[in-house]
Amino acid sequence: MNAADEMNFYEALQEMKLSKVPFSIVWSQYSLNESSGQGQMHQLDNVMYAGMKNTEHFELIKFRSISDNSIQHCHLYSLYFYNGKKLVINE
Repeated sequence: MNAADEMNFYEALQEMKLSKVPFSIVWSQYSLNESSGQGQMHQLDNVMYAGMKNTEHFELIKFRSISDNSIQHCHLYSLYFYNGKKLVINE
């Protein structure tokens, strides 16, 4: 994967929050049963940012589906892709 196929994680979050057009995301569900901790991959297409939710242990990001207005959420740092670009955290 080359640099053109990647996007800074925090820039992507800002873009999602400000987006006026639907986008797609991919995230991994955490699994206690897998040795790597990585579970099933999930993809949502045609969604819009719907806010954040802080819990005692982690932060969730919420997305609203354009097709049926349903709300889906995932752990903020489980996001892998935004509009086909791999999300990376640069130090």
